[in-house]
Amino acid sequence: MTDDDGLIPEPLDVERIEADQSRMTRICIAMIKTFDAHIELRKADRVIVFVENEEQGGIITNGYNDDYEAMVALLIHLRSLFRANGQDLQMVAIPGDASELFADGST
Repeated sequence: MTDDDGLIPEPLDVERIEADQSRMTRICIAMIKTFDAHIELRKADRVIVFVENEEQGGIITNGYNDDYEAMVALLIHLRSLFRANGQDLQMVAIPGDASELFADGST
C-alpha cells in the first residue's frame, strides 16, 4: 500500500457514502455529535473529522456549504502544518485533466 520507496501510501478505494455504513464513518459521526453538543460551539464553527488506518478511512464535514469549501479549508490548515514545521506547501490548480503537463499525455 505504498510507493516504491515505501513513503507515500497509495490512494484508498474511494466511495462516497451518505450514511454511517462503515466503522470509520460511525466513529467520525460520534466525534461530530460531540462537537455539536459542545457548550462553547458557535453558529459559524465548522469541523472536518477523519479517521484512518492502513486499510480504510472515513471523513465527515460539518458546517461547510459544500465539499469544495471544506477542501479549501483543509488545504489551508495543511499549509499551516507545513509552515509550523519550517516548510511550505505550494498549491497549483490544474483545470480539467493534467495530461497537457506531460509530454506523453499521461496523468
